[in-house]
Amino acid sequence: MSPKIAVIYYSSTGTVHELAESVAEGARKESAEVRLLRVAELAPEEAITATAHGGQESTLLALYNSVHHLGGIIVTPGYTDPVKFADGNPYGTSHVNGQGAIPVDDTALAAAVYQGKRVAAVTARFKNA
Repeated sequence: MSPKIAVIYYSSTGTVHELAESVAEGARKESAEVRLLRVAELAPEEAITATAHGGQESTLLALYNSVHHLGGIIVTPGYTDPVKFADGNPYGTSHVNGQGAIPVDDTALAAAVYQGKRVAAVTARFKNA
């Protein structure tokens, strides 16, 4: 039985949607059944910041606390593949988009595909254990 993966994401400008699609692509390469689930926008336009140090890593780390609290298992990419050294975020794939002005580059997309493959591969090991 193939693993079932939910890629739950938030995207105010479409950039994270593009990354989520790449994560899903990677998971499908590992024969996972994937669902993309977009979280609704709740913030007003003026509250959405995309600065160079806008907290991509700290946002992931804070979210992980909630997942741990609920008994979830987190599969981070870590530095387990050379693409992670290129994108520089061992906690997950991220991209600074300049309010939608900076397109997602090939490095970020490759990192997202790798992240999806890793999650699906680890999930399959749990299912088959």
